[in-house]
Amino acid sequence: MSYRLINSGKNTRREYLTVNRSPLFQGLPERDYAQEQKKSYDNFRHERLPKLLTFYFPAELSDYNNSLKISVENLVFQEPEIKKNGKVIPETEEMARAEDKTWNYLVSADWKVTWDFHKKQVPLLENDLKKSIIQWIGESFKIGKFSCEKKSFSAKELKSLLVQTQKKLQELEKQEPTKASETIIWHLTKKIKMLSENQYQVWEIKENKTKKVEKKLKLWLEILELEAEQIAISFHCEHEQKIDFCHLPKMNPRGNFIINGHDKVVVFQSVRAPSVYYFREEEEEKFWGEIIPFKGPWINVSYSAKKPHSIELKFLNSGLVVDWLAVLKTFAVSSELLQALFNEEDLNIANYSEVQALETGAGRASLPNFLFTESKGTSYFNIGKLGRRRYNQKIDLFQQLRDQKLAEDLLDKSGQVILKKNAVFNEKNLAKLASALQKKKINSFSVPRSTNDLYVVKVKSPRQPEKIIPVVGIGEKLSEAKTYFDLADLICAVSYYVNLHHGLGKTEKKEDEDKLENQVIRRVGDLVYNIFDNKLGGFLQEIGDKYLTNYLSQLKKVDFAKIPNLKDFDALVRHFFNTSSLVRLQNQSNFLSVISDGLVSSVMGLGGRNAVNATLSARNVDASFIGRYDPNETPEGRNTGLVRRITIGAEINEDGQLTTPYFPVQNGVIIPKPVHLTSEEEKDKYIAHFNTKIDEKNRIVEETVMAIHQENFVRVPKEKINLIYSSFYHLNSVTGATIPFFNHNDATRMLMATNMQRQAITCLKSQEPLIASGIEANLLENSPLTVKAEEKGTVEYVDSQQIILKEKNKKKKIYPLEQLVVSSKNTLGFSLPLVKKGESVSKGQMLACGNQANNGELSLGYNLRVAYLCWNGYNYEDAIILSERLVKEDILTSFFVKVHTITLHNTKYGPEIFTVPRAGKKQYPHLGKNGMVKIGSRVKGNEVLVGKITPEPSPHKESEEESLLMSIFGEKAQRFVDSSLRLPAEEAGIVYDIKRKKFPKTNRRDLELVEVYVAQKRKIEVGDKLTTRFGNKGVVAKIVSEADMPFDEQGKPIDIIFNPLGIPTRMNIGQLLETILAAAAHKLNSKLLCRPFNSPSLSAIKEIIQEAGLENYGATKLFNGQNGLPFEKNIYNGYIYTIKLNHMVADKFHARNVGPYSLIYQQPVKGRSQNGGQRLGGMEFDCLLSHGAAFNISESSGAKSDDIAKRNLLQTSLLFDDRQIDLRSNNYESFNLSLQGLRGSGFDIQAFDYQGREIDFYEAFSRKSSKK
Repeated sequence: MSYRLINSGKNTRREYLTVNRSPLFQGLPERDYAQEQKKSYDNFRHERLPKLLTFYFPAELSDYNNSLKISVENLVFQEPEIKKNGKVIPETEEMARAEDKTWNYLVSADWKVTWDFHKKQVPLLENDLKKSIIQWIGESFKIGKFSCEKKSFSAKELKSLLVQTQKKLQELEKQEPTKASETIIWHLTKKIKMLSENQYQVWEIKENKTKKVEKKLKLWLEILELEAEQIAISFHCEHEQKIDFCHLPKMNPRGNFIINGHDKVVVFQSVRAPSVYYFREEEEEKFWGEIIPFKGPWINVSYSAKKPHSIELKFLNSGLVVDWLAVLKTFAVSSELLQALFNEEDLNIANYSEVQALETGAGRASLPNFLFTESKGTSYFNIGKLGRRRYNQKIDLFQQLRDQKLAEDLLDKSGQVILKKNAVFNEKNLAKLASALQKKKINSFSVPRSTNDLYVVKVKSPRQPEKIIPVVGIGEKLSEAKTYFDLADLICAVSYYVNLHHGLGKTEKKEDEDKLENQVIRRVGDLVYNIFDNKLGGFLQEIGDKYLTNYLSQLKKVDFAKIPNLKDFDALVRHFFNTSSLVRLQNQSNFLSVISDGLVSSVMGLGGRNAVNATLSARNVDASFIGRYDPNETPEGRNTGLVRRITIGAEINEDGQLTTPYFPVQNGVIIPKPVHLTSEEEKDKYIAHFNTKIDEKNRIVEETVMAIHQENFVRVPKEKINLIYSSFYHLNSVTGATIPFFNHNDATRMLMATNMQRQAITCLKSQEPLIASGIEANLLENSPLTVKAEEKGTVEYVDSQQIILKEKNKKKKIYPLEQLVVSSKNTLGFSLPLVKKGESVSKGQMLACGNQANNGELSLGYNLRVAYLCWNGYNYEDAIILSERLVKEDILTSFFVKVHTITLHNTKYGPEIFTVPRAGKKQYPHLGKNGMVKIGSRVKGNEVLVGKITPEPSPHKESEEESLLMSIFGEKAQRFVDSSLRLPAEEAGIVYDIKRKKFPKTNRRDLELVEVYVAQKRKIEVGDKLTTRFGNKGVVAKIVSEADMPFDEQGKPIDIIFNPLGIPTRMNIGQLLETILAAAAHKLNSKLLCRPFNSPSLSAIKEIIQEAGLENYGATKLFNGQNGLPFEKNIYNGYIYTIKLNHMVADKFHARNVGPYSLIYQQPVKGRSQNGGQRLGGMEFDCLLSHGAAFNISESSGAKSDDIAKRNLLQTSLLFDDRQIDLRSNNYESFNLSLQGLRGSGFDIQAFDYQGREIDFYEAFSRKSSKK
């Protein structure tokens, strides 16, 4: 048998064998497609955010009189909650959607403050010390009830305290005096005096804890001076309180966020990988370097264009440009060390003594003081593990010295020669050097702010052998645990840059920066982490400026929980999720688009590229994309190449780089344990394609195999092969993997095919394809409305709302089913049960799925009988002809839902009212008593959905009757205008739901919101857009009766007709293969499976056709349905899977007779939503002019446009049937506007008629004549 049977959902499909007969390559990764984002976000919440807070906190701040220490601990993510009927209940994502809210965690933490105040004068009241302290505490702190007690000390404790204080004072006096130290010395001196005189007092103040307030305030107040009218004190304060840090959106199980009631997805961002890069401009012989960290400012290294032999460092985030020698001077590098590391001709070393050190600080004009500072095991300038590994590879001392000539004898510390002058650094000499470095025999140089010493080896310049150049390096590969970048690393990087000018070292091509080995992927956790990381540094600075100096030290009702700019974190998170280009509204056209949206990668966004200035190399497909990005799937338009889709098997490793799975190969035998490699790791491997000839025992049959090696195709013996693609879907994204015969189509057409499948809409009737690609069942398991059993059990109850499962432990588990779910594309979705009562189910089995499935497979379209022929010109270009049978049987019929909203306002003349409009119930029988449309009503355009009247002021003085009513009822009789919600003119449907939402009482303007859900059933019609899985999209041009459609010899009519001329130009031959094979499958009553890049061979196709009894490869005799005669030639026909797209004529068709006009120009307004009309522009005017249609022009540009008087006359004549009117216009509003503009500018125009008489423009055309 030349095929094998494959189970796909509930179907059994035939897969015909090809050259690769191994079962290894059929599989798909058993994983959740949103797992990368979910794992990243969980890691951010539980690990990275707490670590980030421990990096910045505890923060220690001080000034001349204060010392402040702030800690943030015990981060807690409180689940979303909502208050309903006086009770607090968990908030579900459905509740958040219904209320148009953001589904948030409340992030809280313990805010701990330790504060030392050194000197304060307090008035003494009535010579009562305790009373004075209590009153001062009440005035200075926001505190509830508290206790105030004097603390007692033993003689031993006082003596020990005196010794400790004296020791502190001695240590402080040895240091250089500052304003802050003077206050502390005064404090310690007074304390010693009070201890010596046995007058030392400490008062302890404790706040009483209550149920409402979970805060603790403790003060220890020291008496330093006791005078008649005042006392001098210092105090130590400790405060701890739980604060609400911010709100953080919660991710749902599908990897989405509910933001303002809408499902949003965060895409991956591809950015430059942390490392050191060097580039060269070929024409100008110009070099520059880039240091890109994982965290910190990007640094550009280059020679100055203004100062010769001067190297500049440019900080790209702030635009700060500093001199390299000034940086070294700032970090106290000696001139002797500088001369040992660099040549005088490469730098202006002679002027080093005159160089001024730079200021360090947080300002834009200052050198960042955190640049080479390691703090708490982590640095503010961090290159990460990946950056350290790549730095070790680039700035490797042995790689720089390879094949270079030694310029002078290499001596050890004792003066003995290790290598002689002119020795070439071959493998043997490099080994000697490595041994000497390992034993530390060679002199090294220590560098400030660095953990490693530097070694210098002098070699001859490759370009000018008479010149000697120093090669600087560390001598060993640093551990990847050292992720921070210190001054020694920077010196090595600058030395490498200098040596490039002598011909030593390698540079990258500028276009190589877009290769995946030079890119890392930022997931949602990384992006949100950057928000907090960027803000926390500024937050601490604001605490120092506002919290300590301007608030706490003033001691006026101090509330420690009043933290400055804490709400900024909420604002930044909201800003990211609402405005970032990396956060998009989820495409919910169908399940495939939902899954695919979670695998998008973009190079745009903060820290990435811009669509306006992106280069061509950034948009191109690169060899490193293989198995990681789908090379075909990218948007059309300005974002082409900047947004891509990640392939099915690709994963992101711990360094943030994309990896793809391969099967290892040893001596031509495939090992069934996949390994994931980055593009850099696979570069030197020989990688075979899965279409290699392989037997059932996973052995490569061919002796020589085509393989990829270093981005080139080579033919090598099978023993040389290291790896092979792990799946037939290795090159495809989720969308691309649904297309059979993928390799038989042009890449551009496949780009359109993948993009259009995400635009498919749910139809009332759908079928699984006759020719499937094998991924349909897997996609259905990952679709949003799918429900899976969490445990093994038996189905006890099933209906459309829920499934009750009795699990193995005899517990009942209820699985709710979602119904009437409105998507972001206005389609309607619902879950359908797949199990029956009493059925046994296993763990992970599907219990229910969405309405886009059949027999356990994703189904987006319908199998239609197709013929390729030209039919009376109606299918010219891409037009499509359909049979009326599709309309009758509701094939390609879809449901849409429109939500119409209206708000009840409280105006200054009184509240609006929901009620039946004045015409009464007879005119509006579909409205209820409260003015709301009844559920189930059929409504048409312009019909009232919700009746509402709005009060307005009376335009005239009250009449006697109104005054009488006012005196009787005590209120003014109000006038109301009709402000009802009406269905737009072009719509119709059935009302199936109404939702009413009350606004909170705090919102005084808005009282209530009403949402009316109207479902529309749209049959296929002329103007709708259809496509197949091969990108041959088209618009329905004509719907023909069944009797007129072509039919075969058995009398079976064709369903759909495509133009055959569209195939050779588009080169999407896959549709022809599907047509004949689907026809064979239909005749055999079976279904086929054709995986991408694994199409049946020609012999297999012949076998299928012969078995089905088809002749001439599907080209058979068809008859013209209009006259019954056969066509001259045989017509190619069969079956093709057809998909309806969300581009429908009902959403675009628009016409109007009368409507609104623009206020100033008096032209019809633009747009379908505003009931706009067409304008007669310059091109239309010229077209009519060329045909001599003078009266048409006059009428269209006057009475039908902006001649207001004639327009009113025309409307009146139509109303009263007055046909005797003159429409020749003479008062255009546009001409009047131009005339008044010229007049206002100081110009005048004169005109004369055919008899030579002057025409007074202002009298003839203006509303106000210039003459009195």
